Amino acid sequence: MTASSTARALVMNCHITGLAVARSLAAHGVEVIALDPDPRGLGQASRAVRERHTCPNPLEDEKGLVQYLLDNAERFGEGAVLFPTNDEWVMAVARYRSQLEACYRIPFSELSVIDAVLDKRRLYADAHHLGIPIPKTFTLNDPKATSREIRYPAIVKPAEQRRFYDRFGVKVFRAENAAELLRFAREASDLACVAQEIVDVPPGGFYSFCSFIAPDGEVRGGFVGRKLEQYGSARLSSFGIPRARSICSSM
Repeated sequence: MTASSTARALVMNCHITGLAVARSLAAHGVEVIALDPDPRGLGQASRAVRERHTCPNPLEDEKGLVQYLLDNAERFGEGAVLFPTNDEWVMAVARYRSQLEACYRIPFSELSVIDAVLDKRRLYADAHHLGIPIPKTFTLNDPKATSREIRYPAIVKPAEQRRFYDRFGVKVFRAENAAELLRFAREASDLACVAQEIVDVPPGGFYSFCSFIAPDGEVRGGFVGRKLEQYGSARLSSFGIPRARSICSSM
């Protein structure tokens, strides 16, 4: 692989997150190429994007996306950095890493590491093994047994999110009782899901840690984020939405 003389990045799935990534990279002098199956993706219209192209959707044609990247490696500039911006795109690149890294640079871990993080069943099992507190979690191998043991309200959530969201239009099901949990388990029976007790967290109580870890395992950068508002909370509904309406009306 011969790296291009100009720093280039391929921002893949250039929508909401992709737009933020494109802006950040462009601010540091990186040429951004936006790739998305949908030419209407928000990032496609950004001035931060130097080029924009329509590509295969990995949810529908994962091998097609990989072949597209390989076929266009010289055009995009060998040595360009791949920036997939959601789980499915990350997994597609990780699965075909051995082929793609001959042409591109890939700034994240091997498939085994990615899979251990994105598959919630494995992630929760690892957290439990390491003594990290998590909401009480149940498998749905025996939905009836789980429905008797779990405390309500509870949620049913997918091990991998995208197909669940595309089908149901929500990220989780909220079950108020055993009957609802059993119904949700049936509706998503062909998708790997878990059931989890709900932890009541007040507004401003959600924290996240984001980091960049170098290949040698050293944390090169990181920050703690605090979510001040949560969509669906009473406070957001009573303040945020009316305030947004007021601003829009004044405009």
